[in-house]
Amino acid sequence: MAKASWAPVSVSVPGSVAESVSGTAASAGSGARTEAVPDGTARGSGWSAAPRPPEGKPDPDARDFFYLEGGPGTVLRDTLAVTNDSDRARTLRLRGADAYNASGGAVSVREPGRSTGPGTWIALAEDRVRVPARTRAEVPFTVTLPGGAVPGDHPAALVVDDGERQAGVRLHLRVSGPTLAALGVEHAEVRPGNKGEGVEVGYTLVNRGNTVLRPRLAVRADGLFGPVLRREARDLPVELLPGQRVTRQESWPDAPALDRADVHLTATARGGAHATASATYTAPSLTWLLTGLAALALAALVFGWYALRRRGSSRRRDAPNGPRSRGAPPGRGGPDGSAGSSGADGGRAAVGTAEAVQTAGVVGAAGMAEANEKAEKTVKAEGRAAGGAGAPPEEMSEKAPEEADAGGASGARSVVSGR
Repeated sequence: MAKASWAPVSVSVPGSVAESVSGTAASAGSGARTEAVPDGTARGSGWSAAPRPPEGKPDPDARDFFYLEGGPGTVLRDTLAVTNDSDRARTLRLRGADAYNASGGAVSVREPGRSTGPGTWIALAEDRVRVPARTRAEVPFTVTLPGGAVPGDHPAALVVDDGERQAGVRLHLRVSGPTLAALGVEHAEVRPGNKGEGVEVGYTLVNRGNTVLRPRLAVRADGLFGPVLRREARDLPVELLPGQRVTRQESWPDAPALDRADVHLTATARGGAHATASATYTAPSLTWLLTGLAALALAALVFGWYALRRRGSSRRRDAPNGPRSRGAPPGRGGPDGSAGSSGADGGRAAVGTAEAVQTAGVVGAAGMAEANEKAEKTVKAEGRAAGGAGAPPEEMSEKAPEEADAGGASGARSVVSGR
């Protein structure tokens, strides 16, 4: 980008300059020290830089920062005043840079060659100026807004470097158009405090809009038995730039020693920005207590299971090895269908009766009475000896005389065959 065509103007300064505003230092790529960029005069060792005072106004009425606004494609102009209040001349280097939020929330500037945004829109009349002793040099500059610039705030700074220290002057630059204030809270957590003292609530603020935000934060915590923390909304020492995020923490030194609480964060900012986040706090002593109770419950379950298993094993050992066999009823066959001892004895009684009948056939009718009496005695004797349930002696004794009356040897043979 072409530089402005005019040269810096030196103005004699008989007295000292306005007091500088201190800030957090951040290292620069050149090895020089870069201060944070608060709104106010930038000051080095024996020199300072600030917006040029209004025409006809004394130095105490000098502006603390630059504010420039315009639509896309607009060229904006202003002047930087660099004052050397020492007794020797100084040569200072000048450049434009993007502004951003450092990790702690302070506004800082990009290192040389690292700017990609509004820092590249700035063109100084000179990038190096020699300022005589006790003299102020005024250096004009321009800011050319790109045609496609997004509406909203585009923070930047003018950086002055004496070779040992770098300091910047804030440039609040706004592109005309719709604006949106949007705030987010992320990564809320409760963790042990610094050096083991209490706890702290960590969180990250994110600017999701296109305007600079100055957030406020409220914190509350509710335990098992009621509220344990109440902090009303208050301003945070943070200027959150668009698209930037800042990680912070809230100390909680008097957190309860035996409780569990739900912690709620509420962040707000002008323009309607609002965001919330939650985290859970569990006291370390409560954690140990719950862990011990869980271990006891697990041990009880294991012991109960082991006891039930031992009881089941004991019952199985006391049970019989197999089903008891029952004896067959008297006079019936065994389990395999074979005839019992009573059946066999009954058969032998029948054979005895048949032999008696055959004998009766041989001797003839004359000896039938004697044979019948003999057969009856034999059947009764065999039945009592066997004790079985074969054919009743009365039936056998009745059949033998009938077969014998049929006559002779042929009757005897029929009885023997059993038919």
